[in-house]
Amino acid sequence: MRSMRTVICSGRWVWLSALLLLPWNGWAFFTLEFTNTSAASVVNPSQLTVTIGGTNFFAFQNIHNGAGTVTSAVGSTSLQGTAPGDVTFTYGDLEQVAFSNPAGTTTQEYGEGDASQNFIQLFLSGNLIASGVYESLTIVTDSNPSSSNLGLATGMGSVLLTAPGADPSFYNEVLSLTGGRMQFIVDQFIATAFVENQDPNLVTADFATTGRFEVIPEPSTAMLLLTGLLPLIAAFRRT
Repeated sequence: MRSMRTVICSGRWVWLSALLLLPWNGWAFFTLEFTNTSAASVVNPSQLTVTIGGTNFFAFQNIHNGAGTVTSAVGSTSLQGTAPGDVTFTYGDLEQVAFSNPAGTTTQEYGEGDASQNFIQLFLSGNLIASGVYESLTIVTDSNPSSSNLGLATGMGSVLLTAPGADPSFYNEVLSLTGGRMQFIVDQFIATAFVENQDPNLVTADFATTGRFEVIPEPSTAMLLLTGLLPLIAAFRRT
């Protein structure tokens, strides 16, 4: 029969092992879930995105503007106590910078494609709390005709906050955790005017999305956490 000391030490080792196995690339310091609408324009008829029911849909070249509402803020110290709808954001002036359409998947990348800088601004109760830029935004559409998710589009991007608002609390929180970076994840694009992008003369089309901002550890932060655990591991192994 194992001694109580052995059981305790084993429990400590299991606890530390679990920490070491945390998925550092996907573990968020905090998460802001949102709903969002955006306006896109300029269809390129040579860039086929997906074919549904015999109808071809093409890629937009610009995302002019968007506006979103944070529906849940989990883990953020500076936003603790806020209600759904208190935090909002706007963004815009993103241009398509890359397009690929291999069999089964279409990828569109948006970023800085002209002289006018893209932007994102976050507000708390209407007051600016942080502003920055999109470093990248990639939209992937399932274009496999045999897929049950045919036409489903998801997105992933990176936002870099570059300046605080009058209240710098949120900006400083993100800056201290990740150097100002947040992941921008779109779970689903709901194209309220998607059918219109058959038309190369289209002026704008509206999209609704759901997703989240995630503030996750950068590799250097994860390494610091791991380094801090090493003395504990050594101590526990000696007990």
